[in-house]
Amino acid sequence: MMLLFIFVVLAGVGALLWFQGLWSNVVTFVNLWLAALLAFSLTEPITNALDDQARNYGYLTDIIIVWVLFALIFGILRAFTDQISRTRLQFQPMVELVGRSVMSVVNAYVFTMFVCATLHAAPLEASPFKGAWPPNFIGLKPDVQFFQITELISRGSLEGTNQFSGPSHVGSMARRRGDLERLEGFLAP
Repeated sequence: MMLLFIFVVLAGVGALLWFQGLWSNVVTFVNLWLAALLAFSLTEPITNALDDQARNYGYLTDIIIVWVLFALIFGILRAFTDQISRTRLQFQPMVELVGRSVMSVVNAYVFTMFVCATLHAAPLEASPFKGAWPPNFIGLKPDVQFFQITELISRGSLEGTNQFSGPSHVGSMARRRGDLERLEGFLAP
């Protein structure tokens, strides 16, 4: 079931982006990465600040905040890049066709990595989807790859105690889902 979900996200986003053309897909690639990384980086401080006020919704705040931030940041970046790049670059037809195809698949995979990474913060069971979380998707691990890239990027700018650690994040999110699963009334009888 989870593999089908990942495939639908990948195929749907890829198909929608293919119609945008090569130039728009290149701009989307930059916007997508910036929005995903910023949303992911800002989520924890915001949810920590909200935990005291939204105690009853603590397990929902992570997933809601990350997606609200992503949508907001991506929307702002997209509006900004649309303003500064009003004219689409024209490419030779073959370059346009191949480029838009490659970039739409790349962008769809980046979005899929972000979606899979954010599912770790969702209020699901400790082993979500009845253990059907795939160890890989056609030989790839989109969630792990997103965490690895985030960790790699955080090395330069966040050197020291604030450096992001992908494996520890996955472990802490699994423990958090386990705590949620143990709460009375979480699972229907």
